[in-house]
Amino acid sequence: MAGFDFDFHIDGLSEVNKVLNELGPELTTQVMRTAARAGGKVIAEEISARVPVGQYLTHEKVNHTRKNGTSVYRAQMPGTAKRSIVVKVGEITERSIKILITNRGIAYYLMFLEWGTKHISGKHYFYRGMEASAEEAIRVFRDTLIKGVARVTAKLAGRHRSNKRRRAA
Repeated sequence: MAGFDFDFHIDGLSEVNKVLNELGPELTTQVMRTAARAGGKVIAEEISARVPVGQYLTHEKVNHTRKNGTSVYRAQMPGTAKRSIVVKVGEITERSIKILITNRGIAYYLMFLEWGTKHISGKHYFYRGMEASAEEAIRVFRDTLIKGVARVTAKLAGRHRSNKRRRAA
């Protein structure tokens, strides 16, 4: 479900990235990816809360016919659209992180609800959910990034201390 391009500017991200790169590129990617996923989950939860939920079990015709000529139907429980929203973290560069919040395809009709068709007007729950949770997502990203950097530096300091102990013994 593409179509929206949101840019959240976080001051100091490139400086943090430079410091993390000194610790190692693998650790940088791991910490940044964890923080980006945490921030993306905040937005995804807000979007999920806004997605309309049907009241009844629906049956969708699948493009398949049995040998006896009857059509095959797939049942969808209410809330399928809500459960299909996922967060994926894409490319991480020195100056940007790409986060994709999309649906898993089992609820392909979400784009019709979001943008509308000639028969229905758009509900814009994706757009409104992103707008409503942007500040909270940035805060969670920042806090998770700080915790991740602290965890990595403590881990590296522990390795350094244990190496000193081994040499002294």
